[in-house]
Amino acid sequence: MSLRESMVHKLILKKGFTYYPEDEFLVRKVLSFASSENPRVLDVGCGSGHYSFLFEKCGANVVGFDYNTQFIKENKRKADLAGSSVIFITADGNYPEKYFTDPAFDIIFMSGFSLFATEISQPLMEKYLNLLNHNGVLVFIQNSDLRGNIRKTGIRNYSIAQLTDEFSQLNCNIKKVFFYDRHIIGRILHTYAFSDISTACHRLITRLSGLPCNIVMIISRREDEGTF
Repeated sequence: MSLRESMVHKLILKKGFTYYPEDEFLVRKVLSFASSENPRVLDVGCGSGHYSFLFEKCGANVVGFDYNTQFIKENKRKADLAGSSVIFITADGNYPEKYFTDPAFDIIFMSGFSLFATEISQPLMEKYLNLLNHNGVLVFIQNSDLRGNIRKTGIRNYSIAQLTDEFSQLNCNIKKVFFYDRHIIGRILHTYAFSDISTACHRLITRLSGLPCNIVMIISRREDEGTF
């Protein structure tokens, strides 16, 4: 392992699953793609409920699920203490059709969904796309250095070309691609956190340095937006 790869590996192990207050800017940006004022959000693999509670704070009606029963138990406890209306359920992400039968979500939020860590299952992704209602969007987020290899942590550094190829074979459109920075731009230059300039800069910095950043893809069903 090279010195750069070793440094990145250590950073991911230390900070890869850390949450930040600045994530609220990400949530508000995601909600700007919703067609209703109080959108229904599905938080896929919700973990500790961080994003679920942020979405509710920003006005959404939220359902969060995770396969880990301890996460769900703790999330329900936190929801009760806070008077939250977020619905948390234990569910297997491989079979969303068992728990959600109708296209009822304005936003399906996938942040580092573990089932797609090394390979995107197109049949499974189709199942999630089919849960979107008219004009709904799926938000796919992955941390990557854009090089396409698999890290020691078992997470693929998806390249944009790889992701574009995967989604181009599905019944969907990529509406927008952002690079989300939780640090300098996310904390200080909030207005520019999701701008085309910020995205271009982060893409260049990631390619030159090899340091990963968060790819945010806004995806819609093809029948809603025309051809890809």
